[in-house]
Amino acid sequence: MKGKTLFLIVSDYPFGIGEPFLDSELKYIAGKFNKIYFIITNPDINSKTEKKYFIPENSEIIILNNTPTLIQKLFIFNCLFSKYLYKELFIIKNKYQIPVNLHILKVVFYAMIRGNMFLKNLKKILEKLNIDKDNCLFYSYWCNEFAFSLARLKQSFPQVKTLTRTHGWDLYFERHSPAYLPFRTYIIKNSDAIFPISENGKQYIINKNKHIKFDNVKVSRLGTEEGCLNSLYKKNNVIKILSISYLVKLKRINLIIDSLSEIDSFSVEWTHIGEGKIFEDLKNYAFKKLSNKTNIKWDFKGNMTKSNIYKFLTENSFDAFINVSSTEGIPVSMMEAMSFGIPVIGTNVGGVTEIIENNINGFLLSPNPSTQEITNTIEKILLMPDIEYSTMRQNTYNTWNEKYNAEKNYNKFAEDLILLYK
Repeated sequence: MKGKTLFLIVSDYPFGIGEPFLDSELKYIAGKFNKIYFIITNPDINSKTEKKYFIPENSEIIILNNTPTLIQKLFIFNCLFSKYLYKELFIIKNKYQIPVNLHILKVVFYAMIRGNMFLKNLKKILEKLNIDKDNCLFYSYWCNEFAFSLARLKQSFPQVKTLTRTHGWDLYFERHSPAYLPFRTYIIKNSDAIFPISENGKQYIINKNKHIKFDNVKVSRLGTEEGCLNSLYKKNNVIKILSISYLVKLKRINLIIDSLSEIDSFSVEWTHIGEGKIFEDLKNYAFKKLSNKTNIKWDFKGNMTKSNIYKFLTENSFDAFINVSSTEGIPVSMMEAMSFGIPVIGTNVGGVTEIIENNINGFLLSPNPSTQEITNTIEKILLMPDIEYSTMRQNTYNTWNEKYNAEKNYNKFAEDLILLYK
């Protein structure tokens, strides 16, 4: 797509920690465009913020402060005269069967205000750059109010191409309170393509939007770079487990701690990579629950860059990876672990069943597992005969290579982008 321009709308890439997966994707799609503009929407990012991830040579960063001022918030009354408001309220009440209350109205108005601001800013950028709109592709990495803005942009300039990925928090209504995400029907109807990262996500979109016809939703899995499979690795009498996640309540790391606290008959070494809002609380909780357990060792490593995670996994061996989230899309951390042949233990939520084949490359837990279920599953790893365990490690690596290999998936995604112009 030489001569084409990509506008990539992100939160904080390449500055923050929220979009590390883009680091791999860009290496495969960047060469398809003559120019890439990163539109940064996180108000905490400024020109002095240190870059953490790769940006292509043909790219330029534009930082937008899209946080409404008090005066701009007062323009909420303008929303009362918007056609988008009443169409959305009709869909909420009659199609989603969700009662329209003050909380719902807040979500809708917030999306409209931020979406309106972003659309105005985007049009100003286009006017300033004086770019041929026939060759523009607008790509929102998240299906949020900015994807709504892109769908509206296409109404003003039908020749542009617009698309959005959708992952987990920006897809599943149930991950929010109230359980609703605004303007999804409008985004689907007025975008060139919607790319959920899992089959589960695609089916969710279809089920939520039976009131409209569409054929622009296509699964595009994320992917990770190849790890290192040690085919000769064998377990010993200490089970080494790994978890990687941003520390928020829905990750339920406390469940791992509670489960380990009940293990007496064998030894476990648990390592967690990642920080978050409850980092210190969980460290303190682990100390409280595990400090008297001589058979349990634990280590909170904090945040690591992707390259350091790969270096760490190359230099250290683990018997199992564990994720007990209450909701997920498909965790990239699972893909990373599987590229090293590490069997995965995970809850049966979201798209997790697409990556874990029970008893083949890991073990599926119930959506809300008890501590006993978790400890029993860890013990299964311990008791597996070496030949069965080696087969599971090979199966784990094979799953990564077939489904979540970055080179395969992102080259295919690049082809899908090309098809938008045909």
